[in-house]
Amino acid sequence: MSLAVGIDIGGTGIKYSLVTEVGEVRRRHYHPLQRGVAYSELLSEMAGTVASLAADASDKIIGIGLATPGHIERIGYTFVDGGENLPALGEGRIVPDLADATDLPVAIENDGLAAAMGEMMFGAGQGVENFAMLTLGTGVGGGLICGGRPNHGPGRQPPEFGAIVLDIAGPPNTHGQPGTLEAFAGKAGFAAAFARQGLIGDDLRAHFALAGQGHEPAVRAVDAVALRIAQAIGIITNIANIEICIIGGGVSGAGPVLFEAIERHLPHYTWPALYPNVRIVSAKNGNDAGTLGAAALAFDANAQPG
Repeated sequence: MSLAVGIDIGGTGIKYSLVTEVGEVRRRHYHPLQRGVAYSELLSEMAGTVASLAADASDKIIGIGLATPGHIERIGYTFVDGGENLPALGEGRIVPDLADATDLPVAIENDGLAAAMGEMMFGAGQGVENFAMLTLGTGVGGGLICGGRPNHGPGRQPPEFGAIVLDIAGPPNTHGQPGTLEAFAGKAGFAAAFARQGLIGDDLRAHFALAGQGHEPAVRAVDAVALRIAQAIGIITNIANIEICIIGGGVSGAGPVLFEAIERHLPHYTWPALYPNVRIVSAKNGNDAGTLGAAALAFDANAQPG
């Protein structure tokens, strides 16, 4: 059975998985990172870990997939957007350099789109032609799958679901855009919603647990954010006619109290003829979402002609 190495590069660490073509994770590895790590150290660590995984593999490794924040330019392999939390990513040409160091083909994609690819190949998106994925965490990302393929812009830019403007009177993001989905539904947005209900602190899990128990202030906070998420999903559905919206990321751990509230608000923002066709589902890949998505890139690249 063919294998791929999935690498999920975050601002504080790198996750690795050795993955089979049916999505079974054979091995996992995690390496913490400091923000100021040098590019040479980053490359050496990645190549060394891939070599270690390959040495223990009983089957052929067909390639490496990289899931990274932001967007990489595909000719010079330089970062156009993102990577601020790990500047070393912009200091070299990670795709050809890692390929040379490991003698394996390397595919790369924005982490949100990679997560969508992972769900398409190994998770809740299997067999679905058109779907969106929202990743709710510190920020908001995701990807769009159309006709069974990831949807890119010119230059293969990923979509920016977190930048959907939902309220022009809302707080601006770092680029000056007012009232974006990320401002409402990222970790800080949830924390602000809970704070408005008198629930102070960064322990969102505890607040979500209260909401699940029916604690009225916590339920109101979750409902306020769910309305904004439903608004964004309605916009995406009206434009792309998606069949499902997969919700993943750490914040999605809020559970049924969040999903039920989104479903309750969704009809108000979705064209009536399209609403019956769309479902809200939870991502299936959990903590392996990033590395499985990255591995999906390698398998997909290997399957493409030429």
